Amino acid sequence: MVAYLRVETKNDVKTHLLAARSRVAPTQPEKLEHQLHIPRLELMAALIGARMVRKLSTALKELQTTIFQWSDSTCVLSWIRMNAALPIFVRNRVAEIKQNENVTYRYVPSEDNPADLASRGIAAIDLHEPSTIQWHGPQWLTQEEKFWPQRSISESILEPVEEIPIHAITASETEIPTPPTEIDATIFLTYTKLVRTTRMCMHFLRRFTRVRKSCIFPEKLTAFEVSAGMWIRHAQRLAYGEELERLKQNKSSTLIK
Repeated sequence: MVAYLRVETKNDVKTHLLAARSRVAPTQPEKLEHQLHIPRLELMAALIGARMVRKLSTALKELQTTIFQWSDSTCVLSWIRMNAALPIFVRNRVAEIKQNENVTYRYVPSEDNPADLASRGIAAIDLHEPSTIQWHGPQWLTQEEKFWPQRSISESILEPVEEIPIHAITASETEIPTPPTEIDATIFLTYTKLVRTTRMCMHFLRRFTRVRKSCIFPEKLTAFEVSAGMWIRHAQRLAYGEELERLKQNKSSTLIK
């Protein structure tokens, strides 16, 4: 991510490099819970830029500035402008980007994007040249705004974004059973493995015992949701057992002051 200060005077316009930052992408994203494909990597770059904008805005608060944030990813620009439901990974980062007020988001062609120099690489002898795009940004940045790149970001030309519905699981005390006592939650490295193992145990109980299916997996809830609900409720009982008892007795919670 690269930030420039554009200064307009009566005679000309000058641009100056203010700050730059880059981050190394994971070499084995397939091992991550959230695979970082190209659109998500571009979104992370936009997030780094948004955080840089906040710091620079604080440092330059005495100046009258207009802030533009550029990206060569039309997919990221569409996420920022969309109001539709987005995947959790995308939604959380877009929400943080939108915390910056009075920022205009615009498209920059890849060949004019100085931030790509950090990822694509550049020879030291070329970087030393004062005319390099790294030091002053694209040439059109010193021109009037009407000469800046123009591209309409419409959903018809964007990479399709899957809309993820948001589900809320609500269950009474009798709907979700307690976790099997034979399962030691402390031996699992991840929450997902714990829930999957619990689900397998519950399937085993249903198959080899006389317990009715509806007692193990209530209607309208999947096996994974029931297994996850078991441990969520178990954690709530351990951490807020006293508060739950007070609520059952229609008493006010001691956590609310």
